[in-house]
Amino acid sequence: MYYTTPYEIYKDTWALCDPRFPVFLIKRKNRHILIEPEISGCWELLLGHLNTVGIDLEEIDGCVVLHEHYDHLMLLPKLLEARGNIKIYGDRNLREILKKRDLLELYIQADEFSSQKTYRSSHPPKTPQLEIEVEPLESLEKYNIETFNLPGHSPLSKGILLGEGIFFVSDSLGFFGKELGYCPLYFHNYNEYLASIERIKNLRNRFHTIITGHNTIFMDKEVDEAIETAIEKTVELREKIDSLGLTEEDKDYLLEEIYKGEFLLYPREIIANCARYLIKRSIS
Repeated sequence: MYYTTPYEIYKDTWALCDPRFPVFLIKRKNRHILIEPEISGCWELLLGHLNTVGIDLEEIDGCVVLHEHYDHLMLLPKLLEARGNIKIYGDRNLREILKKRDLLELYIQADEFSSQKTYRSSHPPKTPQLEIEVEPLESLEKYNIETFNLPGHSPLSKGILLGEGIFFVSDSLGFFGKELGYCPLYFHNYNEYLASIERIKNLRNRFHTIITGHNTIFMDKEVDEAIETAIEKTVELREKIDSLGLTEEDKDYLLEEIYKGEFLLYPREIIANCARYLIKRSIS
């Protein structure tokens, strides 16, 4: 299901900012948390949406990062600037990743592009290096939240399951674009990616709603359709790459197929790398 924001997914669970790069809010008495601090350009809209749902920024206790790609964490610098005492929850390796100056410089450039395209504003960090403390995702248990490893899209990809039956899976189920259609995202490992989708499927009796990292929320019967679509399209793309005998040098062929719709909000070189990785992981 596609939605407009702010959107109350379930009681006290909200989707905020632009649905193409959403930030989610879980209200827990006086200890509210944000999930997926997407691109920096959403800052003003985030503050406006928090106000709309009756939350002050000072009431936000923590922020959850579900994987380490720029379009899922570049709001962090602005958030930390405004709320230095906010707790950041993520994989234990996230802290070391954000200290890598070269990587963060690339993230800043990509964030500038996506933020300007989506919001016509951006909030780059003051220095291309982030020194932050990261709380382990497992400590979210105090919010009645369970953590699952869902590798394949990226090495650190995680999912969190709320006790009331809402599963945040970030990009582990792939990209469901309103304009683009479905695109698999097995950038780290094809087999792990499929295994993670099967893991989500095996947990089906524990949740009624799946929230992806972009565009879509699936509820009830839609959940089963989304999971089956993800499996079918992932296998289909790999078989197509194999049947055409594509190599990494043929990334432009795949790029022309996928660089459209919502993917136009990303720098072309980013999607070119995505195409290359999809081929590489298919044939490796």
